[in-house]
Amino acid sequence: MLKKLYLHHFRNYEEKRFDFSSSKVLLCGPNGIGKTNVLEAIYYLSVLRSFKNTSVRELIQNEKECFNIMALADDGRNEAKIHIEQWKNGNRSCSVNGIAEKKTSALINNFRTVVFAPEDRMIISGTAALRRRFFDILISLEDNSYLHDLQQFKHALAQRNAILKKGELTSKSSVFMPFEELMAFHGAKIMAQRNIFAEKISKEVNLLANDDKFHIQYRPHWKSDDLNSICQSLARSRHRDFQKGFTTEGIQLDDFEMILNGFAMRNFASSGQIRIHSLYLKMAEFNLSLAGGRKLIALIDDVTGELDKENEEKFFTLLDNAEQSFFTFTAPRQISLSQQLISLP
Repeated sequence: MLKKLYLHHFRNYEEKRFDFSSSKVLLCGPNGIGKTNVLEAIYYLSVLRSFKNTSVRELIQNEKECFNIMALADDGRNEAKIHIEQWKNGNRSCSVNGIAEKKTSALINNFRTVVFAPEDRMIISGTAALRRRFFDILISLEDNSYLHDLQQFKHALAQRNAILKKGELTSKSSVFMPFEELMAFHGAKIMAQRNIFAEKISKEVNLLANDDKFHIQYRPHWKSDDLNSICQSLARSRHRDFQKGFTTEGIQLDDFEMILNGFAMRNFASSGQIRIHSLYLKMAEFNLSLAGGRKLIALIDDVTGELDKENEEKFFTLLDNAEQSFFTFTAPRQISLSQQLISLP
């Protein structure tokens, strides 16, 4: 459980302290008062990014240079005092119990959050980049080696792009080969994990979706995960890439097609189907995390108002498995006999 939260220069909070005493916490207040910002801060503590896909600068108050988030988490055996200081220039310091944590993977293992927000429907109806982001965060939290592969691939991709941006075509393959070999090695591993998790999420959603037949079709840019084949593809693209000034090959172009009853959802699904299946996607993420034995904090940002009775009951039954749940509402609502109500401001 999260027991304390302190925000300094974060979003609309100049300075604010919260004390949490229940497994069910309701944040109530009018629209625009900062309820979602509290959930965003908790999520940032767990994955070092916003669930809104916004830049760091947008999280820091105007005319301020950094924000601070401090929290006290208790897993029933040990307490962890977590402190994050994030600067506009991208620099960040993180510590747990006063000890600096330099590796992202070390910090995000302190506790796990799953967020349910209106923006989730963009996983289905939005861009390929949003779908990749959903899977990259999910898989990274389930498997630290995936995060390492992703970081190494992005570093090699950045180095290759730096050569391309010089604007002078070179025939020396030795300049490219070290980076292309790294892209191939880590890219192939990423492709394998993305394919596995597309199937895992598909199965979980189908358990929730009654009679609908749902499937996630992983669509990799590279059709083969053979290292030689990937390296050859990168070599063939060099001339084209020089003309464009960036790499046109790689897992950064992959997509995940959401298919419902045989049709691509982003083209044919109704707004209601997109809304409920995006919720099922996040519920599937929740179930996969539970299956891994993790203790979860659920962050629910006003997504229950449009649910029918059957899906609302299904959703709240799922949330009973969370160690702690945070809800946002514009008016008080009875969720649990032991709930804690926090009125904002």
